[in-house]
Amino acid sequence: MSFTLPDASAAAVAEYLPKDLVEKLLQADKTVLCDLYWQRHPRFRFLKSVPPRARMLDVGCGSGGVSFWLRYLSPLRDDIELHGIDIAKGEHAHLLASFSSVDLNTDPLPFATRHLHAAMSAHVLEHLSTGSNVLGELARCMCPGAELYIEVPSPASAITPPASVFKQAGWPMMISNFFDDTTHIKLWESEELVAQAMNAGFVLRDHGVVKDRFLEDTLMATGIARQDEELLLYGFWSRANWSSYYIFKRNT
Repeated sequence: MSFTLPDASAAAVAEYLPKDLVEKLLQADKTVLCDLYWQRHPRFRFLKSVPPRARMLDVGCGSGGVSFWLRYLSPLRDDIELHGIDIAKGEHAHLLASFSSVDLNTDPLPFATRHLHAAMSAHVLEHLSTGSNVLGELARCMCPGAELYIEVPSPASAITPPASVFKQAGWPMMISNFFDDTTHIKLWESEELVAQAMNAGFVLRDHGVVKDRFLEDTLMATGIARQDEELLLYGFWSRANWSSYYIFKRNT
């Protein structure tokens, strides 16, 4: 699918001006806002809901920071055996049960067949030209009935104004358009991602857009007012329907 260049005018920025504000949260501490955001996020709920004592893999674990989620908010999940893979070792990788350097395009995963009880991959597949290798390897390594969470930019991410336009308007925007990140390779359509996962041995259990209509405008307003790029990003991505999530179940 091809996309035309998004509108880069001031009018395009005005379309995203926050309107539906939760007044009592405009002065809230950032910690409060982040807690509210993450406790309803499907990625966070997935991790907190895996079976007891699960062996779980973070695919493309980056810094290894997901390890902090085990004890962040309720319930505490110290029982999870969290492993990580990525092309390079991050600063918090030592907190994981194990870390392995893996090229997801070509390498096998360093786990035995039917070893893992859960896995998640957040904003990784868009950096690959195909998901066939990693999805096939995940299917091999995951137990029957194990669940896989995948999060990727949605097609909507390619039609939002670029970050440079928001920055010109004084917004501390990190990334607002898929093509702002030059390491992005593939914009996944739902049909293709689901088809590749099914070919690997998964069935789709759930699918949706990462969305928080209660918080999104408030997060954007506080992000702009405080020049906080993290809060703005959370709110804007929700407002723009920027990310899609999928939960797959490994076939028996």
